[in-house]
Amino acid sequence: MSGHLQTFEEWLNDVKFKPSTSDGHPPDLAFMIAPSCPSLLQRKLELKNIQYIESKKVIEPEIVEPTPPSTAVNINTADKASLIIAFQGTGVKGTTIDKLITRRQSKRYINLDELASERNFSAAVKAKLQAKVNKAEICF
Repeated sequence: MSGHLQTFEEWLNDVKFKPSTSDGHPPDLAFMIAPSCPSLLQRKLELKNIQYIESKKVIEPEIVEPTPPSTAVNINTADKASLIIAFQGTGVKGTTIDKLITRRQSKRYINLDELASERNFSAAVKAKLQAKVNKAEICF
C-alpha cells in the first residue's frame, strides 16, 4: 500500500492538489480505497489530508483464451511419447507417466484435481500442470 501511496502522491502533485487553503476556498479532496491499510499509513494519509476508505477485496477472474482443442494432448488417450512431451517442464517423471497409462486402462481421468490427488502431485507440479490446462496444452 505504501508503494501505491507514493504513486498516488505523485499524481496529486501533477494535478497541483491543495489539501488545505488559506484563501477561504474549500480544500481539494483525495481518497484512497483499499481492502486494508496499516494504522501508521492511515496516519500518514490523514496528515496529507487524504481520506482512507476501506473496501472489500475484489479478485477479477482470470480470462483464459485456450488454443484450439486439436493441439491439446488428451491425458486419457495420448501415447507415452506424447505424454512425455506434454508433461515436459512439470516435474512429472517417466515412471509416473507409466503408472498413469496403466491406471487409465480401467479409469478415465476427469480433471486435474482427480489426477493430482491420485498421483500425489505436489502443489508445484499441480500448478505447472494447471498452467498447461489453462493454455490448452493438455486436456482430459
